[in-house]
Amino acid sequence: VEALQSTCERVRDNHALAESLLPSQPGFFFGSTDYDKYYFKDVDDTLAILKKATEAIEREWEITYRASW
Repeated sequence: VEALQSTCERVRDNHALAESLLPSQPGFFFGSTDYDKYYFKDVDDTLAILKKATEAIEREWEITYRASW
């Protein structure tokens, strides 16, 4: 969690780092690969989710990740 949070914060604070630190991935399900306002909104959304996850971990709650592809 800490490593991803740190990377997202760096990209949020310096958009020029996006391509090297959090490169977009092309593919059918991934949408645009541009480093645009939608990309940076996803970075902000990820930071919000990581904050909630960190709070849960601090409370010793169990965290489960589930993806549906």
